Amino acid sequence: MHSFISFALTFFPLVWAQPIEAPSSPMSLPISISVDSLERVQRILNGAHAAYDEVDDYTSHFLKQERIRKRLRKPEKIYLKFQKPYSVYLKWVDSPDKGMEVIYKDGENQDRIRAHLGGFLNAVVPSVNLDIHDKVVTKNNRHLITETGIGDFLKKYQFDFDQARKKGDIGVAVREGEKVLGRKVTRVEAFLPKGPDNGYYCYRSVIFFDEENRLPIQMEFYDHKNELIEKYGYEGLVLNVGLQSIDFDEKNETYQF
Repeated sequence: MHSFISFALTFFPLVWAQPIEAPSSPMSLPISISVDSLERVQRILNGAHAAYDEVDDYTSHFLKQERIRKRLRKPEKIYLKFQKPYSVYLKWVDSPDKGMEVIYKDGENQDRIRAHLGGFLNAVVPSVNLDIHDKVVTKNNRHLITETGIGDFLKKYQFDFDQARKKGDIGVAVREGEKVLGRKVTRVEAFLPKGPDNGYYCYRSVIFFDEENRLPIQMEFYDHKNELIEKYGYEGLVLNVGLQSIDFDEKNETYQF
């Protein structure tokens, strides 16, 4: 049974395709390395950090597309519940894995993922506990489940921004008033040294900050060939909804564990 589960519970579909929406082309605006431009980006980041400090939990349709082993996977739509300090519930709503559910709570269940498959397989394959580093979980994901969420992104983006700024490695372009996921956003595009060994996660990043709630709601990362590495979005983001422990419990009657 375990070998069947290991085969079946590859957390994302084994189907490849191009993105539903074309990746963002580099902005035609001039790229700036001026102190003023970098300070402007830092002010946007400061606003995002301050806004996230006021968030206790949120729900969203998490949009995800990643390049795995040089091939771009099909986009996925996953219903996400997130509660600080670190509780995550995921349900696949629009992919071949429709119906699959995952729960992770930091410090509980021996820090393992609780998961079950979607569709007819849920009736024949029992729910399982999996180590977050298990190959079943990681083979078709660029990141661990402990990296899920807006807070983790902000922390890592700030770190790379700080490092690149100190070294004079970064150029930026900012444009307000764009529309992404039905929201008015400010687009922050950053360029780092080109090359596969530039010392950074990517060559180009495009981050869209919601102009109302100040949080990043879409993130795109490109390699030195300017090919999309990964793209994430938070569609229909609702903040401070008052999630409870039952929202991260497999005994929740609305779940299918």
